[in-house]
Amino acid sequence: MVFIHVDIDKKYRNTINELLHLYFPGHKQTGDESAADVVLCIKVKKNFDGPEVWAELSGDRQHSERNNIKLPWLGDTDPVNETKRTVRLAILQLLETAVGETKGYWGTLTSVRPTKIVNRMLDKGWAKKTIKAVLHDHYALRYDKVQLLLDVTDSQRTILKNSSNNCVNLYIGIPFCPSRCTYCSFPAVAVGSHAKLVEHYLTALCEEVTSTLEAVQEHGLNVRTIYIGGGTPTVLNVGQLGRLLNTIDHHLNADVKEYTVEAGRPDTLEEEKLKLLKSWGVDRISINPQTLSGETLRKVGRLHTVDEFIKAYCSARQLNFDIINTDLIIGLPGENIDTVKYTLDRLEDLHPDNITVHTLALKKAAKMRQSKEEQWVDDKEIDKMVSFARRRIQEMGQQPYYMYRQKNTLGQLENVGYSLPGKESLYNILMIEERETVIGLGVGSGSKWVFNQELLDVTYNPKDITIYMERLPRLIREKIDKIAFLGGMINADKETQRH
Repeated sequence: MVFIHVDIDKKYRNTINELLHLYFPGHKQTGDESAADVVLCIKVKKNFDGPEVWAELSGDRQHSERNNIKLPWLGDTDPVNETKRTVRLAILQLLETAVGETKGYWGTLTSVRPTKIVNRMLDKGWAKKTIKAVLHDHYALRYDKVQLLLDVTDSQRTILKNSSNNCVNLYIGIPFCPSRCTYCSFPAVAVGSHAKLVEHYLTALCEEVTSTLEAVQEHGLNVRTIYIGGGTPTVLNVGQLGRLLNTIDHHLNADVKEYTVEAGRPDTLEEEKLKLLKSWGVDRISINPQTLSGETLRKVGRLHTVDEFIKAYCSARQLNFDIINTDLIIGLPGENIDTVKYTLDRLEDLHPDNITVHTLALKKAAKMRQSKEEQWVDDKEIDKMVSFARRRIQEMGQQPYYMYRQKNTLGQLENVGYSLPGKESLYNILMIEERETVIGLGVGSGSKWVFNQELLDVTYNPKDITIYMERLPRLIREKIDKIAFLGGMINADKETQRH
């Protein structure tokens, strides 16, 4: 273990932590300089024409290295954030020199939603040529990541321009699965061992749905999109699923533009459920094999076969759902670029409308993370696999339309949604870009409260099912208050415009 002593103004301390973890995995920071293996000193100055950073790294195992950066103010963010970004760039360059290796491909961008930065630049009227230069020179992004961001934001601009204060989007969480995959870190449980909880949870969820939609209607808002996720929503039996869908439909005051259900596990998709989804207006479903290697499916704890996935997919296609999405995970144990090629070749035969490519994330809550037997794909190999997947999917006619990043992904890489033209998911774009309110219902769901395309607040439901049900009255009250506040702001804004 490496002990690092960091001498820096405390307001900049947190901004460099992820870069330190990237170059010194598992390190610990110490306040005792004499006990440190590595000493990092950073001095920051805000000049009239831009921030300036001096950085020095020294230690028993490294030669002393120094770096000095002075950049002009760009005006894309406030001076505090621009200064923090310059600090990260100075540290990144210093670590690359000291270690003799570039790690990660996203430069100083540690945010979950890097496309928000590019969309903000486009909002200000920046030329793409300028944006490319800033992303490469000021953020140290690799050129292919710069292009990925521009491709994604190109796909989003029309949708984001049409976002509205009067529209909200619903996320409804079902925290049950047929089995728990070894890579999973979501607040979901195997339905078999928690069967008694399902009915109680569904009753609580329907109460939250009813109260929320009544408040939405009362305050003159409209539901633009609905996304039922999990877990695996289709693990509910036909009666339970019908009860939830009926509750939602009964309290809607307008037609939704997009209605998605994560039908992720093929082993839960008998034809009767698919017909039920179709009859209630669901027009987008996600059937997620994660891989088309049967050996990998068994290893990661999924109970379905490749043939079951293909059968479920074909049944859904015959029922004419508008959009069928399939999710893949790159970097599962034992897989390599040949496995990715095999999976995508077989997937191409099915002609999905969307393909979402996730890079494996080794979260603490995942059983896979605890295994000492697994050999994880190294950074260079996972980069090749993800890059190959992007090229191959684009050859199928799909383009990237949304993306986000997670902590602890292999190679610090990204998750990208691809789509055929006109088949992009509205919910995915609005949720990631945070330009329109998303109300989360059910266990572990988050709500993003937005006005005039600015994020006002974020609230979360508890991740534990029992605690969620115990706190339900308070959670409902909080949502009703937030919806009323949002409705009041909309009315006040209309009144101001009239005068």
